[in-house]
Amino acid sequence: MFANNQNEVMNYNVILNKKNYNVWLSRLEVSLTSMNLKEFIEIDVIDQLKKKNPNDKAKIKEAIMQDSKAKMVIFNTINIETHNSIRNLKTAYSILKKLKEKNEEDLNESMEKWLSNLRLLKAKNKKEVFNILNEIEEIYSNMEENNLNLSKEEKMKFIYNAMPSCTQMKIIIDNDTTVDSLIKKIREFTKYEIYMEDTSKIRRIESKQDTRPDDPMDIDSINRKYKEINNQKQRIRRCFICNSTKHIKKDCKYNIFNKRSKYYKFLDEEDRKLNKKYHYNRYIENMEFEDDINYEDIRPFTERNINNLEWIEKDDVKVLEN
Repeated sequence: MFANNQNEVMNYNVILNKKNYNVWLSRLEVSLTSMNLKEFIEIDVIDQLKKKNPNDKAKIKEAIMQDSKAKMVIFNTINIETHNSIRNLKTAYSILKKLKEKNEEDLNESMEKWLSNLRLLKAKNKKEVFNILNEIEEIYSNMEENNLNLSKEEKMKFIYNAMPSCTQMKIIIDNDTTVDSLIKKIREFTKYEIYMEDTSKIRRIESKQDTRPDDPMDIDSINRKYKEINNQKQRIRRCFICNSTKHIKKDCKYNIFNKRSKYYKFLDEEDRKLNKKYHYNRYIENMEFEDDINYEDIRPFTERNINNLEWIEKDDVKVLEN
């Protein structure tokens, strides 16, 4: 009968490790209860019998046999490494006590490790938010399985600190907010933000590839053209006289103050000395840029001198003289 129960225990119990002590203990208690052996892990039955009835050898012997059965169930649900650490213990009660102490030590180490991991978790950008939230949920789940629960405020604090600054600015936490609702809200908000950024990027690419003429009444088109013009002005150095990108104003052949210009000869000495550029710039910009020059091109530069000319009659013919 005992052999059948023992095989049943071996089939239904889990192997103890650092992460499943509570599950292992509950399974062990059920198995020992079905065999009427649970009291042997709750108290030291043999020691109490020896103190109470030291001369009752038969009862003590029976207790030792039952305790051995409880020990066998425990041995069948632990690994070799754990077995080596408890093999010198005499009773099932002392074995379980040792395993409990070892589990508490492991829990303390795990707790410190989990808290350290929570403090180090930090999403660098929006796309890392999902992985960070998954890691946080996994740590919280492991802590709950081992009865190491943090308060609601502590959990929310770790979540908030792990988010990038752009997400932190938009997180709203009130009294009705739970840990699960906060995580869900962050996930949904981040998905929306990433979608909008990707959509905006696609639109910019499509706009660059779109060769259709802009609608002159479209305000977006006007703004886009204005920005493009400003950007081009900032990027490219141009001659504001002839609009060329190959030189600047001082080297322009249409600049009358450039000594290499064919217009330089039309300046008088006074203008050359005073270098009154502002006086001629308004005319030079309107000139036609041709290789040959005619009178109409230079007329603005000679108006001042022409005004000083006088008509004089010579042999019944009017001529101009200075």
